[in-house]
Amino acid sequence: MNSLIISKVENLQTYVQVNPYMKDLIHFFEINDWQKLEEGAIPILEEKVFGNCFTYVADGASGDFFETHYKYLDVHLVIENTEDMAVSTAQSTTISQTYDEAKDIEFYQGKVEQLVHLNPGDCLITFPEDLHQPKVKVNAQVVKKAVFKLAITNSEEDCHGNTKT
Repeated sequence: MNSLIISKVENLQTYVQVNPYMKDLIHFFEINDWQKLEEGAIPILEEKVFGNCFTYVADGASGDFFETHYKYLDVHLVIENTEDMAVSTAQSTTISQTYDEAKDIEFYQGKVEQLVHLNPGDCLITFPEDLHQPKVKVNAQVVKKAVFKLAITNSEEDCHGNTKT
């Protein structure tokens, strides 16, 4: 089962125990208007908490691929328009591209278990076991979104129970 969390940005305080760096992200939102984030890198706390804001037309089909990360939690925040995220688990997928430690990413192919619809102000927090596919098409309009990375401090296992080094 997935551990992902769906929340409104203003309710992230509820999840401060999820990760020791969540408080830093919440503080960032207390002093910055998420609706006015500019495109590009968002430095917050060196390599422990950072983000990137970008725009694109979401054109993926649900189930095209899934990805996961082992060094960071993802906090996806839709700023403008809407986006769907397809989500799956290791039990419903197979690895299609092995883990790239430098990019902290592993890719999978398989069955969609959930489709999450995100509107402006919605956050999706994904953990290593939450295989996810961003940019699933809802419409042909430009999506503005920020993805924040929160460092995971303990040793991580991949979705199949193998320890990542």
